[in-house]
Amino acid sequence: MGEIGISRREFLYELSYTELLLIDYGYEKRRRDLWSAVRWQTYYTMAALVGSDNMKKSGLYSPTDLLPFPWDNEGSDDTGSAPISSKEVERMQQLMREENARLAKK
Repeated sequence: MGEIGISRREFLYELSYTELLLIDYGYEKRRRDLWSAVRWQTYYTMAALVGSDNMKKSGLYSPTDLLPFPWDNEGSDDTGSAPISSKEVERMQQLMREENARLAKK
C-alpha cells in the first residue's frame, strides 16, 4: 500500500477489486519502465567510458546482455511491460460493469 501510494483505508474499504488490479498493473509497468531506463543509461555510459568495441569483445552487444531482467522473456513490448491477456481484459471489464451497476443503484 505504501509503496504504491494509497492509504490503508482506500485499500481496504474504498477501492474495488478492479481498481486495485489496475493500480497494480500500472505500478508494475512504471517499475519495469524505470528499470529499463536504468539499464539503457548504464549500458550507454559504459559504452562511452570503455568503448563500444571493448564491450562487444566482452559479449555485451545490447543493454539486455548487460542486465537481463526476468520479464525480458515474457513476450513483452519494448517498454518492458507485461501484456494483459484478452481473458484478463474481459474479466476486468466484467468487474467494471458490475461495479458501475452497483454504483448506479445508489
